[in-house]
Amino acid sequence: MGWEYRKLGQADQAVKAFTEQLRLTPGNPIAMYNLGSAEVDSGQERTALPLLQEVVKIYRNPTGADYYLGRALVTQGQNEEAVKEFQRATAVTGEMQRRSWYELSQVYRHMGKTAEAHAAVQKYQELKEEADRANAREVEDWRKLNAANAAASGTTQN
Repeated sequence: MGWEYRKLGQADQAVKAFTEQLRLTPGNPIAMYNLGSAEVDSGQERTALPLLQEVVKIYRNPTGADYYLGRALVTQGQNEEAVKEFQRATAVTGEMQRRSWYELSQVYRHMGKTAEAHAAVQKYQELKEEADRANAREVEDWRKLNAANAAASGTTQN
């Protein structure tokens, strides 16, 4: 249920659902990640910190938990530590990677590290443009498939 609430933008409800998930499976790193990330999204960064720190420790390799831990650390004024987490999270592929580069640029800017902020936002922009091109190709492929299906069935597409 927690993920359904997240999709609907109901972060507080997601926190309640993920709290129950963790209660039912104590120590489960996935449940800890789900709850911690939902807490960050709902503005409860302080309570999310220990959960996300534990998940990062358990997995060792970069995961989405690094991104959320970075966000939580920023709100606590721990910018140097946040930079480390965002840097780790840039190794995760997809949307999380792009978000990590963006957040990294914002932390650098806040810290007065202009060159680093510029480089990070540039990397974010490159990844975003690459994702946009991939999405455009996917949409075009779907259009071609729909047109081919319509032609095969004798109907027309607008």
